[in-house]
Amino acid sequence: LQIIKAVAPGGPSEGMSYPWFFYLLASCAALTAFVGLLFLVACMKKYDATFSSAMFVGSFVVSASIMSAVHYSTFQNLNGIANYILYPFGLLVLMVG
Repeated sequence: LQIIKAVAPGGPSEGMSYPWFFYLLASCAALTAFVGLLFLVACMKKYDATFSSAMFVGSFVVSASIMSAVHYSTFQNLNGIANYILYPFGLLVLMVG
């Protein structure tokens, strides 16, 4: 979305085009989502659905936590040493179950 906003106020129709890496990143994002869905379907066929879905949700939460820590500077907003211990511990409890 930032690339689309940076091109021009009216979009690419006013003579400016998107940079080459926009199409590369959009294609990679779509391909990654599709391949991940194929892996999930294959996993659900091979293993129990409750195990597969729990692992999918757990990995989603951990990856979302890492991405939010990078994008929103989560660890800069943690106050006190207890929060630095409890945040990763909470993720660990989530993964262990």
